[in-house]
Amino acid sequence: MSELEKPLLAPLPQTMNYRDRMISAGMGIREKLYIQPTNGSSKSDGNNFSEFHIPGNRSNTFADLKNLYVSFNLLALDGGDGEFSLENAGVANCVERIELDTSSGVHIANYTGKAVYDSLKMFEDWDLDAFINSGAALMGTGSTISAVSGVGLSRTIAREFVLPIIHSSINTMVPLFSNDGLRIRIHWATPSQYLVRNAGTAAYATLSATLSSISMHYDTVKVRPDEMAALFEEYDGRFVITGTDVMHQSEQMNSTSLNSNLGFGRSKCQRILITSRPVANAANTDAGIIMKTHTYSLSTLTNAELRFNGRLINEQMFSFAPAADAGGGCAIILAEAMKSNGGSFINPGLQNSSVANYGTAAAGATYNSIGGTWFMRWDLSNGVDTHLSQSGLDARTGTFQLALTASSDPASQIDIFCEYENKLVLDMKTDRVFRVQS
Repeated sequence: MSELEKPLLAPLPQTMNYRDRMISAGMGIREKLYIQPTNGSSKSDGNNFSEFHIPGNRSNTFADLKNLYVSFNLLALDGGDGEFSLENAGVANCVERIELDTSSGVHIANYTGKAVYDSLKMFEDWDLDAFINSGAALMGTGSTISAVSGVGLSRTIAREFVLPIIHSSINTMVPLFSNDGLRIRIHWATPSQYLVRNAGTAAYATLSATLSSISMHYDTVKVRPDEMAALFEEYDGRFVITGTDVMHQSEQMNSTSLNSNLGFGRSKCQRILITSRPVANAANTDAGIIMKTHTYSLSTLTNAELRFNGRLINEQMFSFAPAADAGGGCAIILAEAMKSNGGSFINPGLQNSSVANYGTAAAGATYNSIGGTWFMRWDLSNGVDTHLSQSGLDARTGTFQLALTASSDPASQIDIFCEYENKLVLDMKTDRVFRVQS
């Protein structure tokens, strides 16, 4: 099956798979577009945002947002030429969060912890070749999956990068013929969140970087009036887009136990992903070393369990070997996950690799850090557990409880993500604006 033939929308009742229908019928005239932010195409030093508007009121037209991306030029300003690099996840770290709303003011999603989540998804979804080749060219990722840093930067010549806007419910065909449109607001991170100072270079009081020539790229598909009429009749003027959105919650674990209720009250929660990042990486901020998204570490964690209304998810608790064990005690859990093709899962990754030269405390001195790809995952829509359905868990009826234990204080930030089904509904026979059903 070719990439274009792969279905993008779940085969759910009242859900239109109109992208496949249009492709199979050879419908539409495709046009590539790019738009600039409404609030300026250059940003410096983070703590600000770029806002993009994808307008509606375009007759017989769809926006194909499956491959939506933002391009920009990046210039690191402090230090000598070549003294800074991107962190291993590349320009994914340049984004703090993304807000997604309709032009009529309907809130779709707020992606906090976006850099951490996208970095985690790289380790889960990408193969090594994609990471070190196309990933490096597009996003500035590292030379290996375990590398500390990505591509080097110049303080005199800006480098062009592309940042895919993915893992969103709008990554499909979106109708543009309504009275509505989309507003996408990208909140940029500060340079200390995505720059790594190379080993052996002098410390600087501040870091500075400039993003310029910022623009968003997407395609549109315009169909003939008779083709649009056929689509309208087939689906009775009701266009339903089903996709996956993400909620984020973070917790500090500064003792040997953490017990937290998770506020993920959605009707179809599909997966929970959890990773741990050592807070020690927040040290030495003058070197651009704060809690990098790539530094996933088992640390001193020994047990983890996720419950819903007191019941253990997938009837499984994670137990880990001590941190000194490079295998992390994950072999049996991984084997069971592979055998069942579902349930709970651990990616042991390079969880305890001690990496030197992550940055420098001063000229000539090294700052050691833990780097790795360790994370946990609970599948909530695989039907392995008898109280889970194929479509996901309805978390509106109760509460998730996360319990972690450690052999000693792990001093870690715990990032928790919930992937859930979200629906964007456009009824052209009534108000002709988007509504959200989640």
